[in-house]
Amino acid sequence: MAATAAASNNGSTFAGSSAVELSAWLEGHGVDTAMYGQDTARTIADLFEEIANAESILSVHGSGASSRALRMVNVLNLYIKNSAGQVLIEAAQRLPDGRLRQRGLPLSEKMIGQEEWQTAAVRAVSEELATALPQDWRQQVGRQTTGACRNSDVCLQGSTTL
Repeated sequence: MAATAAASNNGSTFAGSSAVELSAWLEGHGVDTAMYGQDTARTIADLFEEIANAESILSVHGSGASSRALRMVNVLNLYIKNSAGQVLIEAAQRLPDGRLRQRGLPLSEKMIGQEEWQTAAVRAVSEELATALPQDWRQQVGRQTTGACRNSDVCLQGSTTL
């Protein structure tokens, strides 16, 4: 996995090929990396993997003392409703190292590169919910909000936050 990037209009974009290079890039742009991996914070390696997978971009905006390193992410929020109109909420997330991260939000997924929201929705349900659904579950992806779901369907209503 190699992170690639180019210069942006407002500054440089991270283009390193390892978590070590990312850590140096962040520190070189004034980001204190001491808290990465502490409590529920992700590690530098997690952030590098996200960048390498085209789930986010790190850029420097501004110049001099006013410059800032910014993480840009395109997130899909899924409002999965049952026939009573109740929305599925993700209470918590178990991180790979066993830590528990409180969420209290609708299911959300980082979009990959220029991925369409429908593709991200299918991927999100497959990755996050497939083990909790009946074997014969199927997805119905669309913007319809009334009467489209039957008991065995998973209806997804997508919206991206920009």
